[in-house]
Amino acid sequence: MPCSCSAVRTISTLKRTVKKVTGYPLHEYVHRLKVAEAKKLLISTERTFKVIATALGYRDVFYFSRLFKKYAGMSPRDYKKTNGG
Repeated sequence: MPCSCSAVRTISTLKRTVKKVTGYPLHEYVHRLKVAEAKKLLISTERTFKVIATALGYRDVFYFSRLFKKYAGMSPRDYKKTNGG
């Protein structure tokens, strides 16, 4: 399915706008949002990290665990322990 030029321009505009507003590239901003949601779910539910990662669209739980540690500063397990989850 060919991509129209206007769609490419729209994606480019979206990426530029997100970077300008948040200071982060689009992909990093999305990861940060998902880590923030995972943090909430770890504390407020009994769901496992694997279930949370899958619900947030990550097929590779280990990859999301590394992202979580990168943005949260600690592993999901340590985050849950530290924050009373």
